[in-house]
Amino acid sequence: MSFNAVKGHIPMTYNHTAAAAIAEGDVVVVGGMLGVALNAAAIGEIAVLQIAGEANLPAVNGAAFTAGLGGVWDVSANSGAGYLDDANASPATGDISGAVTVLETVTTSVAGQLVPVLLNQAPGTVN
Repeated sequence: MSFNAVKGHIPMTYNHTAAAAIAEGDVVVVGGMLGVALNAAAIGEIAVLQIAGEANLPAVNGAAFTAGLGGVWDVSANSGAGYLDDANASPATGDISGAVTVLETVTTSVAGQLVPVLLNQAPGTVN
């Protein structure tokens, strides 16, 4: 999947120790931050993540995004890979709120639709 970094990114190196490889463009959760992988990384390898700036993140089905508002990263959506939900979503355990600002209004999203966001450099709240 490709949820590519767009522009104005701030990179962070990340020692990938999770259970599966990271593909370029994957969204990676690091504490309360969301990062977009700028390179592929196998377990134990270093990935470079975009942790601030503009990016396109995949959305859940049926969300209504409003430009200027935040979103909730639903960690259980998309078979555990995560999808972005709108600011009105009730975060479940492990979901991250406050990590992004939506840049474009989307009336009703379809699953996997890319939504332009600003990744907030400050960590969001892990619920």
